[in-house]
Amino acid sequence: MKRLGLSYLLLAGLIGCGSGSDLENSGFSGGNSPTPGIQGRTLTINQPALEQLVRDGDKPDTLDVEGFDASGQRIFGPVRVPLSASMKVDEVPSEVVRLQLDYLRNGGYMLFRADAGVNGKSDIVPLARLVEPNDTNFSIQSSGAGYALNRQLTGDLPSQSVVAARAVEQMRIKGVCYSPAPINFSNKEAPAVGDLFWDSFQAGPDTIWNWAALFLNFQDPTIGQSRKDIQRIRDLGANTIRLYSCLSYQLNSDGSYPDLSSAHRFSHKAFLDACYNNNEKPLSVIVDIPMPDICFRNYLKEALDQPAGPERERIKAERAGQIAWWESNLRATVEDLSKHPAVIGFNIMNEQDGAEWSHPNVGAGPDDEETRYFYAQSVKYAHIVKTIDKDKLCGWAFHDSPDLVVFASQFPANGPKYLEQLSDFDYWGVNSYQTVNFDSVAGLPGSRFRGSYADLPPSMKKPVLFTELGWPATGHEGEQLIDTDATQAATAAMIKKMYPKVYENPLFLGACYFEFSDEWWKQPGGSNSVWNIGKEESNFPNGFWDEEGFGLFSVHRRGGRANSDSPWSGNGPVNPYDGITARQPLIDELKKVYQSVP
Repeated sequence: MKRLGLSYLLLAGLIGCGSGSDLENSGFSGGNSPTPGIQGRTLTINQPALEQLVRDGDKPDTLDVEGFDASGQRIFGPVRVPLSASMKVDEVPSEVVRLQLDYLRNGGYMLFRADAGVNGKSDIVPLARLVEPNDTNFSIQSSGAGYALNRQLTGDLPSQSVVAARAVEQMRIKGVCYSPAPINFSNKEAPAVGDLFWDSFQAGPDTIWNWAALFLNFQDPTIGQSRKDIQRIRDLGANTIRLYSCLSYQLNSDGSYPDLSSAHRFSHKAFLDACYNNNEKPLSVIVDIPMPDICFRNYLKEALDQPAGPERERIKAERAGQIAWWESNLRATVEDLSKHPAVIGFNIMNEQDGAEWSHPNVGAGPDDEETRYFYAQSVKYAHIVKTIDKDKLCGWAFHDSPDLVVFASQFPANGPKYLEQLSDFDYWGVNSYQTVNFDSVAGLPGSRFRGSYADLPPSMKKPVLFTELGWPATGHEGEQLIDTDATQAATAAMIKKMYPKVYENPLFLGACYFEFSDEWWKQPGGSNSVWNIGKEESNFPNGFWDEEGFGLFSVHRRGGRANSDSPWSGNGPVNPYDGITARQPLIDELKKVYQSVP
């Protein structure tokens, strides 16, 4: 692996701030850059005591510059420049009488602010001051026949162009599932467990590098232009990213559980700051906590299957310790991430449901020790999330299963039903791949549909979020998996047919497209030298359930690396990073839908 130099760490902060062309060849970016053809002044901003700009151990690396006229209207910027002792800003209109300067961490999160008058001045010496940190509150309320998702920004407003009380903004979730697993990487194995979003850190004498080349937008002499996935997602018109893993603690490389009293606590500031982007076209992030099956399956059952004795007690102690470790990790992760304004909320699991323990016998029961344990654990984890931060959302990502709705709305026989017990949930998360309509989720107009979320009584009724909704863009030719213009066109037609239906139904908060890029990690034996050929699924656009062909972008190795090559070394990603190729028909159709939704 090539070791990434200091320039990589510095430039990684200058990301997610404007168009791709802004960032590919310079350190500058801007959402409202100067109008071409309009001449203006060049201002020099001199920053005294640069080394003293430290807040809670964080230093800003970018200056966000906005200019206002005498009436208080913003007429210039934001223009972003690398923070230094002396910075030049060109083409500032002569009508600008005041600058607002935001000092950003990772080019996206405000730590300090300065205001400076500019009348008759060409050199500015600002005085930076602390700001009230930004955060976001999210809530869901009934709205007519459906629901409204509200987003409210707290802290100092990123722009003072409009002086007003903080407004509550209604939004529909226009999301993308993002798990950019490099080829031959496993989302189920240590140490990353699918988390590719952490910041670089020191481990003893070595630096453990991050995977920023996949998602941030920067140039570095050792790797060239990064892949800038976050910018690609923003360009879709999306407003939300769903992550499958983003953890404060990781397993050891051998899969064992570290002692949390001494383990490294991972941070994810660069990724989240880039998504937030100082509230300029922000991307909200739904964070999954990948609680494993031992947290939802009754761990005592395995022990009780053993004869009484030391082995039974060993298994009981081992499982109890593992569960305690994951529950501590859940708390730590929510504590660490919930105060970031990019974070919309948390899923306590992804598809940890199963017929035996969540909806046995196609929803008819029985309700037994296994089901009671599953729902008690779900209630417990949701309560942990909402106790730490009541202003972030909480849910789960469950299979599209009417049997679950039937079972959990009718059991237990006495007392609150399981869906009622999940009172800390804000929504029902559904991973769906429907190809005709969403009747299995929302029912039929004017009539009851078995297992419909729409027909639940008020004590159980919540909006539905499609935590996954998508279809493979690949097909089969004999025993070979193919990706052609025809297969992509068929999947694009499915997007055009199904995605508008999501936003026509007020029961639905929105959807997260599954998924951003193909993932080649489910091969038997861990080798991804070829695609995994999926099972037949006649309703899918190309007739097959190819798990590794769902991406808006296909993936390929670069630099002559073999698919079987390890994606990382002991201290970080192996470069060159995997390339991606746009499946443009899919992107175009999804973009049309997302850009048409307010």
